[in-house]
Order: sequence, then structure tokens, then C-alpha cells
Amino acid sequence: MKIDQSQISTRNALRFVILIGVVSLFADMTYEGARSINGSYLAVLGASGAVVGVVSGLGELLGFTIRLVSGYLSDETKGYWTITFLGYAINLIAVPLLALAGNWPLAALLMVVERLGKGIRVPPRDAMLSYATQRMGRGWGFGLHEALDQLGAITGPLIVALVLYFRNGYQTGYGLLLIPALLALGVLSAARLLYPRPQDLEFNQVNLQVPGFSRPFWLYVAAAALIAAGFADFPLIAYHFQKASIAGEATIPVLYAVAMGVDALAALVFGRLFDRFGLVTMMLVAALSAFFCAAGFLGRVFFSRVRHGAVGHRPRCPGIDHARRRGGHDLASTARHGLRAFQHNLWHCLVLRQRVDRRFVRSFSLLAGGLFNGGSIGLHPHLLSCA
Repeated sequence: MKIDQSQISTRNALRFVILIGVVSLFADMTYEGARSINGSYLAVLGASGAVVGVVSGLGELLGFTIRLVSGYLSDETKGYWTITFLGYAINLIAVPLLALAGNWPLAALLMVVERLGKGIRVPPRDAMLSYATQRMGRGWGFGLHEALDQLGAITGPLIVALVLYFRNGYQTGYGLLLIPALLALGVLSAARLLYPRPQDLEFNQVNLQVPGFSRPFWLYVAAAALIAAGFADFPLIAYHFQKASIAGEATIPVLYAVAMGVDALAALVFGRLFDRFGLVTMMLVAALSAFFCAAGFLGRVFFSRVRHGAVGHRPRCPGIDHARRRGGHDLASTARHGLRAFQHNLWHCLVLRQRVDRRFVRSFSLLAGGLFNGGSIGLHPHLLSCA
């Protein structure tokens, strides 16, 4: 049923963003809670550092690559909800199944499957968000969504940390994450019923033909790829913390949660700043991230702990992933909505990092990760036009 154009309002768009934000809250509670202990769990199951690096890298590689496919399909078929549901189901159900994994090969397989699920659902979900955020401002809309997203990313690791603190084991922690997984799928179903055609939330729909990617787009991707090349994934860092006894098993997810808190605040702040100052904001975030990343090579335990709690973990960074998602709309503003997803996915494929078992890497990615990720979440959609 098509939404009456006269009833489309900023309030309607805000409700949709909040609904999807709540879905992301429960989803992040599930898989970020798991990711905060995945490296430690593999260590306990007897996996080597090389295995952890390969599993993390392979999961990200496949997850980012499949975004090209899901983004293209969501554009061509307009089956945003179908693809989103499929991705969330795979992404979320793989997590509690880790409680049943009695060996590291099976656990590793489930971790890769979880990344695949996320890769499938991100493009169509972000494309739907792009329709709603046109009314409320891309930076604010995606920043609000990211804040809810990161609230879950903070809560999940804390829940797992509490389980480990009371010596209930990794299996109990993974099993408990089934609850937020089911809640996420339930809220997603409600959003589908309330907004069957999210594309109708966009007040200025134009179907333009795009000959290809512009030169600024490729320059932007190249710059982002160089920045992203300096980040290590958190499971490898958690593995190192576990093996080197830098932090206890219950402390590692707490540090991860603190990093996620910085990420959430950065998303809101840099999203607003981008709406006002544009690309300069992203340049500032990239510069700050580069400064902190350099400190990661000092390799001291003190700095590793400070960096871990100070800025974040993700291969993306607080200042820029929001920036990347928000900012794409400026660099490719003439693209169709499906192409937004395609460009977004192409971006991710081009910034894949090679992850190896580097013993000297303490919390390098945790440092620049949080700052770059939070800020970028507010900026990238408008720069890549792929939300």
C-alpha cells in the first residue's frame, strides 16, 4: 500500500529511522557481544594466532564482497525487505549457535557465516534509511541510527563480560545472546508491517541515469582504502590480549564496550558537524585518526590499554564510517537508490584490509577505529550516495 504523499513528514521519517535503529540496537547487542569474545574463544578452543587472523580476514572479505551482490539485487528487484530479513536471520542466528561449537573449526565457520549475514543485509537496510534521512538530514539521520546501533554494541559486550565475570563460561554468553537476536527480528517484522514501501518516504524522487563513477568518487575510495589499510580487526587484538595476559577474559569485552561508547558519541557529533561544514569534517577525523594510529606501533601495554578504551575497534572509524555513509550522497547525488547500495558495497570491497597475525599489534585498530568509525558513520552515506 502506497503511502499518501500528503502525509509524508519528518516525523514519519524519524519514526522509521528509530525503528530501524532499535533493530540495529538488538542486532549489535547480539553480534558485537559475540565479536568482543570471538578472539578469546578461539584461543580457548586451541586456535593459533594465524587461524584467528585468517578467520577474521576471510569473514570480512566475504562479508564485504557479498555486499556488491546484495546491493545490486536490492536495486534491481526492489526487494529491500526480503534481502534485509535474509541477512539479519543469518547474521543473528549464527551467534547463539556458537554456544554449541565444541571445536575451533566449527566456531570459525559460524563466525564467517555471521559476517556473511551482515554483508547481505547492510546494503538494502542502508538504502531504506537513505529514503527516510532525506527529510531529516543525512548526517543527523544516520548519526541517530548509529547512536542506537552503538548502544547495542556497548550493551552486548557488557552482558557477555558479566557472564564471564561470574564464571559461567563462553557458551553461556553466546547462548544468552539469542534473546536480543529474537528481539531484533521481531522489531524488524513490525517495521516491515508499518512501512512496506520505505522508498515512499523520500519526498523528491528522481530516476536519473548515471554513466559511471565520477573521478571524485574514485579519489575518495582511494583515500579511504589507504586509511583503512592501517586497521586490524578486534578478534585478533582480543586474541593477543588473551595470550599475552594483557587483560582478563571478563575485562576484554568491557574494553570493547568502552570503545563502542566513544564510537556512538562520535557518530552524533561528527554527523551534525558534517551537515554544517561538509567534507572538512571528514578531513579532520581522518587526521585525528592517523595521529592516534601512529601511537599504536609503540607496542607498550599501557598505550595498548589506553588506545583500546579511548577510541574504538572497527576497521572503519568513528569519524568516518558515519561520514562515509552520509557523505556518499554528495559525491554521487545523481545515482539511483540501488546504485547507492552498489557504490557503498564497492567502497567496502576496495578498502579490505589484509589481516595477519602480528604479535606487535596491540590495540592499533582500537585506537583509530573508534574515532574514524563514529565520525565516518555520520559522513560516508552522503559522500558515497549508497547509504
